[in-house]
Amino acid sequence: IRKAFASKTILAKNIEEYQTKEQKTSGSSTGEPLSTMEDNLTADLGRASFYRGLKWANWELGEPSVKLWGQRSPKGTLKLRLANKIINWETFNAFSMDDDLFLKFYNYLIENKVQHIYSYVSTLVQFIKFVEAKKLVLPPIKSIITTAEVLTVYAKEQIEEAFNTKVFNGYACGEINGIAYQCEHRSGFHISMERCIVEVVDDKGEVLPYGQYGRLAITDFYNHAMPLIRYINGDEGVLTDEKCACGRNLIRINEIAGRTSDIIDSLNNKKVHSTYFHVVFIPKLDWQKKYGLKKYQFIQESVDTLRVIMNLEINPPEVEIEEMKNILREQLGPMKINFTTNVNDFENSAGGKFAWAINKTRTKIRKNEFKVD
Repeated sequence: IRKAFASKTILAKNIEEYQTKEQKTSGSSTGEPLSTMEDNLTADLGRASFYRGLKWANWELGEPSVKLWGQRSPKGTLKLRLANKIINWETFNAFSMDDDLFLKFYNYLIENKVQHIYSYVSTLVQFIKFVEAKKLVLPPIKSIITTAEVLTVYAKEQIEEAFNTKVFNGYACGEINGIAYQCEHRSGFHISMERCIVEVVDDKGEVLPYGQYGRLAITDFYNHAMPLIRYINGDEGVLTDEKCACGRNLIRINEIAGRTSDIIDSLNNKKVHSTYFHVVFIPKLDWQKKYGLKKYQFIQESVDTLRVIMNLEINPPEVEIEEMKNILREQLGPMKINFTTNVNDFENSAGGKFAWAINKTRTKIRKNEFKVD
């Protein structure tokens, strides 16, 4: 896909007839940068799938809601701010989490009688720890939706107990957008079959039967500007055709073992969500185009030491390496940064999956930490 995108052979010959937007992602669980073109129709259908998922989670558009999510700029784009105003959402930047942000987030929940929360799993867990440390009382919430990370059994129990509400999970990826969401029974994920098809395949790409674990292969029906057909995004799971108790006939993803993310602890008392690295940091460097950046990983070895591993076609000059380190220190504080290039030996997380950020100073306590709900 990367080669075809560069040569434009994967793009529709009449692409100028479509209204399109370039999307940059991490390349799913591989951590490799990937660009795609998304036309307006598939973007609209992705949003429709997402809003239906909200409805299943007892979420009425217009009710006061908050989004604890990553933003490229501190205030977000004007378009995002207007959209949030229309649907009565407020966004708090999960790329720069500290006690001040969490306190503002908490006060907003109280003052605005917020009904719903949409958040990264790990960010919400960190917020709960803050609330417990400060001995604060959380207000009643109608529902919570998590996405972008695996919702472990342990995390789900933590969040539901703290907020005394139900947690719903969604499944999407940047290349396809809204794919599958949980209904009120929260038994697997109903696939948005009106806009995409999900298959489970083996290592050779052969389709596996229902109930068998394998790679997810996703086809977007409507992105004619840049078709992605049976796209394997790095996630794994199991499908079921058994009827859900809700009565919907949409096929379900029974289990998902997706990307495993972690949080980097900065030296300026901020907790930096791993999504920051590929959404803000990597695009700011622009090393993908300049030096052929293929894959990357950030590993916190100790409280004050970060190891940066990159696979590049050309080594950047020393002055740009120092500039890269300074950009990281602006976000993380005066950390010691060890930079390694041209290696293929990337580490897996404790769950056995590739993660573009790993924090070795954190320990996993519960045995079921990596069980998929």
